[in-house]
Amino acid sequence: MCAIFHGTVTTLASLGVAMYYCWSLTLVVLASAPITALILAYVSARMQPHILSQVKAMEEASQTVIGAFAAIETVKLFNGQEVELAKYLEPLRTAYQFYMKQVKINTFQNGFATFMTYTVFVQGFWYGSHLVATGKESAGTIVTTFFSATTAAQAIQAVLPQFQVMEKGRAAGTALRLLAEDFKQNKKTDVTTVPEICLGQIEFRNVSMRRIITSFGY
Repeated sequence: MCAIFHGTVTTLASLGVAMYYCWSLTLVVLASAPITALILAYVSARMQPHILSQVKAMEEASQTVIGAFAAIETVKLFNGQEVELAKYLEPLRTAYQFYMKQVKINTFQNGFATFMTYTVFVQGFWYGSHLVATGKESAGTIVTTFFSATTAAQAIQAVLPQFQVMEKGRAAGTALRLLAEDFKQNKKTDVTTVPEICLGQIEFRNVSMRRIITSFGY
């Protein structure tokens, strides 16, 4: 939040200085800003589902680990290490895929913002040289306006990576909110599910302490 606040204040202050010295050059320099903002907002909206899917996959992996450790004796008894490992790796691969999608979106955001920043230099130098050549503005005014506008653009570019952190925080907050709602609902209703009948029978045959100890590797 501090980085976002710092970038916002820097952007507003730089835009104020640029508009004060030469509003026409400022508008030309920032002419591509609305298009950039719309594209980045659209791309950022596509990141949220990937973050939620990654969180869900990580939760599945955590549940697998907790279940395996809670029933470690059963896992060792039936030699289920490979099975539990496969169950653990599957959601991890899914989380990896969604994380890579987030990386691609974030890379596109940074690359596109950098590209649009370079276009600001082209627009600013072209229109600034035109104003100086026609005698409408002095070179000092053009330089002051241009660098103030580019400072605002760079501040916006510096703030963009922070939004990915905020998106992850929002996804984590959403997961916690849903968990709290489910807890409140289950606590309020206090409903348990019990099967009406239980078919089947468990029998232990040819069981001896020697076989049990041998199965544990002792």
